[in-house]
Amino acid sequence: MNKRITIIASIVIIIAIIGGLTVVFSDDAVINVKLDGVNVSTEVLSIPFNGKDNSKLEQELHIFIYKQVNNISTNATTIEEDIKKISEKYGYTDIDVNLHSQFGDNTLPMIVLVDGTSMVPTLKDGEKIIIEKDKNVKPGDIVVANDNQYGLIIKRVNKTKGNQIYLVSDNKKIETVIENGVIYEVSGIKTWVNKSQIVGIAKQFNV
Repeated sequence: MNKRITIIASIVIIIAIIGGLTVVFSDDAVINVKLDGVNVSTEVLSIPFNGKDNSKLEQELHIFIYKQVNNISTNATTIEEDIKKISEKYGYTDIDVNLHSQFGDNTLPMIVLVDGTSMVPTLKDGEKIIIEKDKNVKPGDIVVANDNQYGLIIKRVNKTKGNQIYLVSDNKKIETVIENGVIYEVSGIKTWVNKSQIVGIAKQFNV
């Protein structure tokens, strides 16, 4: 009889422990995000039967991330912060976000369409490239920048001076243009930009 009571008591204790652990960890979630500049996949990992709608959360995160990776203002840090905010709406309070792309952990790729011939012969008009959103550039890198005068441009880093970066075109051909009877010689854009205006560094070409 005593043995039976002991077994029952042990079972009750185990159930209580499991129940306690469920309560403790029910608000924990690990969110894995994989990106390649074109595709996005999201996975929410948590304790089963915690009363939270992980399927709906995954769907919302997928739509949000897909839009944000092509936003020139976002980076890995801002994406992670926004993912946590969205997850909190579903009742999660302890959230671990893992971003992974072909460039490594906590990296954010973005696909870009080349418009124009200023980077010929390196890049062709209409070519698609994938950049890594990273502002730590060096001479020789091909980058996308948001220039105050020209808007979004794809250029090569010629030199740096502190936070100032000098960008040039690969196409050295000078074109002659006649406008209102006046002859102009036009060459590729050369411009200084601030490091904060760099969107990312070209990593994959002709994708």
